[in-house]
Amino acid sequence: MNRVCEVLGIEKPVIQGPMAWISTAPLVAAVSNAGGLDVLGVGFAPEGFIREQIAATRKLTDKPFGMNAIMIPDNLEHVTKIVEEEKPPVMYADTIAGLDIDLCKKYFDIWHEAGCRIVVKASFIDDALIAAKAGADVMIVKGWEGGGHVIFEATTVLVPQAVDLLELPVVASGGLADGRGIAAAVAMGAEGFEMGTAFMAAKENVVHPNVKQEVLEAGDMSTVITGYSTDEPCRQIKNKLADELIAIEAENSKAVAAELLRPVAESSLKKAMMEGDMENGAGYLAVNNKSPGVTLEMMKWWFAWHPLETLRYKIWNPYCHPYAAIADVDRAKIQNPNVPLEDKIVDVVHFVVEDIGAGMQDVVIHFRPVEELGFTKEELAASHCYAIGGYGLVENREGAKGKTPAIMLHFYRETADGIESRTRFWMGYRIVQGHPVCVLPPGIRVPEVVPMGLALHNVEEFSHLASILPGVYQEFGALPL
Repeated sequence: MNRVCEVLGIEKPVIQGPMAWISTAPLVAAVSNAGGLDVLGVGFAPEGFIREQIAATRKLTDKPFGMNAIMIPDNLEHVTKIVEEEKPPVMYADTIAGLDIDLCKKYFDIWHEAGCRIVVKASFIDDALIAAKAGADVMIVKGWEGGGHVIFEATTVLVPQAVDLLELPVVASGGLADGRGIAAAVAMGAEGFEMGTAFMAAKENVVHPNVKQEVLEAGDMSTVITGYSTDEPCRQIKNKLADELIAIEAENSKAVAAELLRPVAESSLKKAMMEGDMENGAGYLAVNNKSPGVTLEMMKWWFAWHPLETLRYKIWNPYCHPYAAIADVDRAKIQNPNVPLEDKIVDVVHFVVEDIGAGMQDVVIHFRPVEELGFTKEELAASHCYAIGGYGLVENREGAKGKTPAIMLHFYRETADGIESRTRFWMGYRIVQGHPVCVLPPGIRVPEVVPMGLALHNVEEFSHLASILPGVYQEFGALPL
């Protein structure tokens, strides 16, 4: 039997490498259900988001999956607390350069004690040897051809060295995208294969469609490597941002360039992956979810009735939503049999405490008629769309943590096997004369984790809703709540 499969408990020796803000529960579960191993890309994510993604993945698959950790002391303390309690089947140790044997031994022992198998990704042979000595179970060696963080040796150089020097199974990574690349890796002695970019266009992937299209259209010279001055170079699609980073490095000393790069590159991955800005990453947040087996009538019913506690926690995880309520006047409106289903949610105000990835937020969500945004039901019908519940105005309660408003809009369209939801968020915006207008002071930006946590939180919620709504509707749909 293939040793990678045997060690990790999988059917095919294929690993989908963790990608920040991309490798989330829907994609991870799909790869694992297909017999491979996918890894949650949560290396620097907040605790609430990591736990949410682990729970969401376990709802979607009973197969092995992993989560990554960046081999940095501060990050390891944060992640290991979660590992000891959640016990993911596989821990994926992400490295750039310069592993410390004592650090590896300390945390590998804790992870093994929690029942985890340990996969390490190394880009230098010295690091691979250190990780193997510290107790790694599977070794990935990633070459220069890979996307994201890269180093200076090619996959064809790294893999044969690792195979010759290590006793544990070796997985090839960097530049693999199809059977020909895998065949070449086998010839070099690899027993497994890691890919990242090859999964970018998967339908289960939550990245913006612009990103998927850019990957599909990319040619052999469409990528560049930036960030040499930081000692953590990164391969990316060539665009306006890449040109700016390259110019900074060309015009400054290494030390100065390293400092200048950080504010320019900050959040660029998030902006591209989730917002679809392939030039420099500015725009609103767009999240699409498919719900097979769910009808438009079911979704209308859910939105009308879910503010009542009877149904609220059928979808919402109490860990992320410890408190939610509506006013008595809104409760009476929802329970009034003379109010049409489609009108029950409009003008209802929700008082919610929830963690969308940046800690608990105390917010007020006020659903308003979609016509206030300039849409008409006729226009939506022509696009085969339906705006359930109008749109939501999100504000922090007076005196609560944070002051960032937001606008939330849900569209739905029927598909051959269910419905597709299209949720849009404008962070830092309010409605002014029927248009979303940014109200943040000049130079002030929404913290990066907030829109990203919100988007992935939305994916987890709607994935869970799709799995349970048909049964909930059958049980409660005809009952007076």
